[in-house]
Amino acid sequence: MTPEFLIQLFWSRKWLIIFTLLLTLATGYWLAVNAVPQYKATTTLVLSFNEGNPFEEGSMPRQNNAAYLATQIDIIQSRRIARDALAALPREHLEQVASEFLDDYPIYSATDEELIPILESFVPENLEVDALRESRVVALRYTSANAQTAAVVANSFAQAYINMSLELAVAPARQNAVWFDEQLVLLRERLAEKQASLTAFQKEKGIISYSDRLDQEMARFESLSDDLAAAQARVRELRASQVGSNHPEYRRAVQQEQAISESLAAQERRVFDVKEERDALELLGQDVENARRSYDIALQEFYETSMKSQFNQSSVSVLSEATPPGQSLESSLLTRMIAAMILGLFLGVMLAVVAELLNRRVRTVEDVEEGLGLPVIASI
Repeated sequence: MTPEFLIQLFWSRKWLIIFTLLLTLATGYWLAVNAVPQYKATTTLVLSFNEGNPFEEGSMPRQNNAAYLATQIDIIQSRRIARDALAALPREHLEQVASEFLDDYPIYSATDEELIPILESFVPENLEVDALRESRVVALRYTSANAQTAAVVANSFAQAYINMSLELAVAPARQNAVWFDEQLVLLRERLAEKQASLTAFQKEKGIISYSDRLDQEMARFESLSDDLAAAQARVRELRASQVGSNHPEYRRAVQQEQAISESLAAQERRVFDVKEERDALELLGQDVENARRSYDIALQEFYETSMKSQFNQSSVSVLSEATPPGQSLESSLLTRMIAAMILGLFLGVMLAVVAELLNRRVRTVEDVEEGLGLPVIASI
């Protein structure tokens, strides 16, 4: 198409182009006048990227961890966070949010418990969450027809996420504390049972200190051994003197030797009995000590997990709270009308070209030569 052809084309279709331009301008003006202004409020958060409970040493940093950031963004945009954020909104802002999503619903007569389950699936659509590049800052942007509501909802989402991050951090410690509390009851009962068995055994055997008792029995055994050795030496001495077996002194010596030997055998059995009692007492004492050690370890772990479960400092902090924006997202009326004029001209030109293609006409000398395949000698 030559410039001459385009000029003639646009001139011949000028009323179509003008009509399209005017229609577009009118539509743009109507939309600009009747459009509901939208406001976007932004809350920025700083993530510490620390893993685990702050009581624990050696936590691993998560700087530059894209997977961690993506997970946190998914949590912020989850229905659970939306539910908590909506539940924290004042009634007037909850009604404003509901009016933007629910057209034919009795909003003002419905309770919060009725509105929140419905809105929690829609509200995240107006929430934008961006993690700034090479930064630990996350921006939460909420768009609403009311500037005050936009700021309140953005801050409510930020607070709900902070509360959730804290809950996720301390939830394992709370579960462990409950488990240790249950185990402490069992370990305390076991310790009491072992201690009762030890006391009953000592009471039955009359044992206060088995170390002193064993020393006494061993001393008596050694004394009897010395007496027996002396009695045997006396018998050998009398036998060597060729005293008859019926001699009274020899018979007394033999009887004394036999009595001491029997006493020594009985004392030997007594020593072994005391050793057995000591071994049994040591085993019972070890059972008590092991039970007490297990109880002390569990008690220490219970105190630590209890402290962790009561920690109330989140790893997320607010860098800047959202404030009601002073201007809406929409551009000025003049800017909209200029954009509508450009769009109208473009649509008018396109419609003119389409109309020409559907109803082709001869407008230039070149059209005659191309259509007939003959040279044009003259034109008027």
